Amino acid sequence: MNAVKLLIPILLLSLQALACDDSLKPFTRDCAIQDRYNQIKNRLANRKTNIDEIAEYRVTRFIDRATWEWAKKYEVSPQRLYEPAPATWEVWDSGIRSIFISANLKGSLNKDIRLSEDFLSHLNLVLLKNDLYNVKDAISDQSKKPGEFRFERDLGVGFCWNTASDNVMLIKSSESSMIDFQNQWQIKAQKKFSSFMTGSVFNSESIEPNMLSGIRVTDKKCGDGVNYVRIEYSPSNEVKQRVSWVLSFVNENLKMHEQGQAVLSPIELASVVQKWLVSIHPFSDGNGRTSRAVQDLILAHFGLPFAPSGDLQNDALSQISDYTSLTYSKIEDMLNSLETCTQKIEKEWALAPRPFECRVLRN
Repeated sequence: MNAVKLLIPILLLSLQALACDDSLKPFTRDCAIQDRYNQIKNRLANRKTNIDEIAEYRVTRFIDRATWEWAKKYEVSPQRLYEPAPATWEVWDSGIRSIFISANLKGSLNKDIRLSEDFLSHLNLVLLKNDLYNVKDAISDQSKKPGEFRFERDLGVGFCWNTASDNVMLIKSSESSMIDFQNQWQIKAQKKFSSFMTGSVFNSESIEPNMLSGIRVTDKKCGDGVNYVRIEYSPSNEVKQRVSWVLSFVNENLKMHEQGQAVLSPIELASVVQKWLVSIHPFSDGNGRTSRAVQDLILAHFGLPFAPSGDLQNDALSQISDYTSLTYSKIEDMLNSLETCTQKIEKEWALAPRPFECRVLRN
């Protein structure tokens, strides 16, 4: 009898550990994250509260942590945090909501939503422009409209960097890490990129498909011409081809998940794709928010929470293993905050308002 009593807690713990979708069970960290996320959603729903409306969850998809912590301290509305305010927030918020119109997007990719060049164009458009505002950066190529890819002879996209910094080495290290990741993926998947990549090569030379973004140090004059170098993302004539490789990679990994042959966890897939896409910089502006919307769509497809992208700003310069680890830890930190909010909401404070980060944001 005592032995049975001892076994019951162990069995309960085992059941709890397996309380995620079957497709996630090989990936224990993703499984645990989905389980915690579902518990929080259900607890909030019991209090007639939608998790998507909680400020701590909704805001950190766009706003960086330092800015958000300042806003919480002084109870500043998210709409007022970035210039031009309130346009920047309202365009992003209305755009992202128009994409995530369903409360449940599990299994949506390649069914209800097809990731394609046209869909990426739509994402970029709605995240930069609505009926009231256009928040395309004034320093971007103004010949390109929101939603238009850079193509062929368009201006390159880049910035000046001081040669005294370590950032030039970071770029080379980041690109090298993507090739290492590609080689590891091919070994695990037992297939080559060229076996499923689509589209023609972007110039007359036959170039093997790869996970490089094309970000590089150029010989163009920049700053004082001595202490600065010009960094540019993927050349405009390579953008369409490299984007097609990203999309092919996503679709191949989704298919492998459906077939029970996945070699990447969902969160790893989402972080790799976001970093790869933003490093290509296919549009003249809004690449960060567009790539993060793609990341969120992948996470939603697997029933996982959105990533707190405000905490994940150093994407293009990070080595992919470091960036993936950071994505995991920031999602888990966000869940910690949401669990704290949930506990406070469950107490149904009668005499005091919810703390700022736990309030429901109303349009």
